[in-house]
Amino acid sequence: MKAYQLANMHVWTDKELEIYDVAGIKRQDAKGRISRVVNKLKEAQNIAKEAKEIAKKEQAEKEKAQKLAKLEQAEKEKAQKLAKLEQAEKEKAQKLITELEKEIALLKTKK
Repeated sequence: MKAYQLANMHVWTDKELEIYDVAGIKRQDAKGRISRVVNKLKEAQNIAKEAKEIAKKEQAEKEKAQKLAKLEQAEKEKAQKLAKLEQAEKEKAQKLITELEKEIALLKTKK
């Protein structure tokens, strides 16, 4: 408070002093309201920041899951191709065995 106001307060009437005090209280109340709004705003910003980070993590997890699903699909397709190749090899081997058995039987009959 300025020195002039302090010196001048001693000559104020009770009503003027009351008005001055009420104005000071209202000013303090306004500061408190502003402070609460600022604190709520900061809290809202923190919540928004956390939500953004969570969304980012969830997106990363989703992308990771999609990549994993693609890899699993590729492995499944490889396994199917391998199974087909194995089946073809078995069939070739069976044909070869059958042909060899026929040749052996033919050779036995020629003896």
